[in-house]
Amino acid sequence: MKKGIVHVIILALVIVNLILTSIMMFAIVPSMKNSNSLVEKVAKAIDLEIEGVYSSDSTELSMDQVAVYNLSEKMTITLAKGADGKEHYAVIVAALSMNKGSEDYKKYADTLESGERKIRQVIDSVVSQYDSEGLKVNKDKIRQTVLEELQEMYDSKFITEVVFSDVTIQ
Repeated sequence: MKKGIVHVIILALVIVNLILTSIMMFAIVPSMKNSNSLVEKVAKAIDLEIEGVYSSDSTELSMDQVAVYNLSEKMTITLAKGADGKEHYAVIVAALSMNKGSEDYKKYADTLESGERKIRQVIDSVVSQYDSEGLKVNKDKIRQTVLEELQEMYDSKFITEVVFSDVTIQ
């Protein structure tokens, strides 16, 4: 007799579970699809990519094909005045990721140290256009802009990524 009651309770729980699952499938899933579609439309409207902020050739390279050049010193950059009217500074430790397989890498690898001042100048000119809040919000955009300017300066795409390993804003 007790086994029969247990089986009836289990059957009732299975039926309740089935009902709740069907409610979820017909009520919650469509609303989630609508929410996802809305978020996608908003992201497209403000020109964001769902996959990432920017695409870089470095994601396609394996680690043994990537050389990293660390700039020798921290950079202290004066930022644009923000809403508070005060001067702010950014201390940045930067590095460049480069494609070892590129012909231009072989051409410019030995001259990176002597050209470091120009690289630092490009980073400084891009970062100094932003205030402290803009720097916090737009790090990826700033790195992408620096990358594009360095690629233009060297007239090559052997530099695949600009990395800010440490950014301190004061």
